[in-house]
Amino acid sequence: ASHPCMEGYYCPNGTVTQDQFPCPPGTYTNDTDLTAPEECDLCPEGFYCSWGTGLTTNGPKPCHTGHYCPLGTPTPDRYPCPPGTFSPNNNNDNAGNCTLCTPGHYCLGGEATETALCPPGYFCPESTQVAEQFGCPNGTYNPDYGIYEQDQCLNCTQGNFCEYGVVAPEPCPAGTYMPYGNNTNTGQVEGDPATRKSSCLACLAGYFCGVGTITPAECGLGKFSKPGQSECKDCEAGYYCDEANTTRTAMLNDKRCPAGQYCNGSLTDVSEATDCTRGYYCPEATAFEVPCPVGTFNPDPAQGSVSACLNCTAGYYCLEGVYEVSGPCEGGYYCPTAFTNPYGSVPATIGSYGNQQVPCPAGTYVTTEASRTVDDCLPCPEAHYCPLGTKNP
Repeated sequence: ASHPCMEGYYCPNGTVTQDQFPCPPGTYTNDTDLTAPEECDLCPEGFYCSWGTGLTTNGPKPCHTGHYCPLGTPTPDRYPCPPGTFSPNNNNDNAGNCTLCTPGHYCLGGEATETALCPPGYFCPESTQVAEQFGCPNGTYNPDYGIYEQDQCLNCTQGNFCEYGVVAPEPCPAGTYMPYGNNTNTGQVEGDPATRKSSCLACLAGYFCGVGTITPAECGLGKFSKPGQSECKDCEAGYYCDEANTTRTAMLNDKRCPAGQYCNGSLTDVSEATDCTRGYYCPEATAFEVPCPVGTFNPDPAQGSVSACLNCTAGYYCLEGVYEVSGPCEGGYYCPTAFTNPYGSVPATIGSYGNQQVPCPAGTYVTTEASRTVDDCLPCPEAHYCPLGTKNP
């Protein structure tokens, strides 16, 4: 005997059981006399139909939340709501039924609710699809979750820079400063906030800038700096720094220790320079006294040139750095003056620099000290001999 086919199935010739051939996914039937799959009806909108779906038995099932089910949908998750939307409903039949993502949230799609609040550093207007779709622009930042307009991004603060999509201002590095941006004391925005690290300005010469500097600080007396410095240096020896914001250029060109004086480091005023002592000279911008060369002497203080070093007096010798002659020439020798400097071109001439500068020639002698020239050497007396440098025949 033959039996009617089961709801949700079709029975071609030769069918053995009433549930042998189920209607395929995406279709259903409440008829019991079908003979081919093409006779199964398309699953109704808002529902999905799996294998063997009938009407009163194993009927079409509601679409899943976060999805939509057009005519002929085979599975509950076949058609997710697109990115930027969500849906808590289970009867959607097209993508237009999905709800636009709520401002302040983002929606990846295929979900019953919004995916999550918009993260810090970003803003999420209606229909935002992913968390990092809309970053707060350069020059702004956002520390909060759930903002939905660009205008809610905060202006970068003074002393800092803000690149794209940041949650907090980044301090300008040491050696730079940034006077522009939101003044946290007044709430007013001054100038254009810094949009990147390169927006930070090089610290001014004569000042220093630590991390996050808004206004450069003066170096103070006795110190200097060149541009872009995070700390000031002690005034160099040979110079003085008498302004609170002395630049390196000003120090080297305009604040040179005067000739005739020398300057130790860290001087705060030219009045702190020290006069050169006798026997020495001090050219401009020197850190130390320079001794007068051998064969010369300098009787006066505060001299600024080697020309102040005088040729040693004839008949006497002068060691290095003396302010008066060192002593007389020994007997048997003479000490000339104003002869060509054998050690260099400055000074061009010097005097004697040893107590036995030039010996009297053989056959002559001189018993007295302080002989000045060879003419002071006397002929050796009869019955005596006088070798080179004789004092007593």
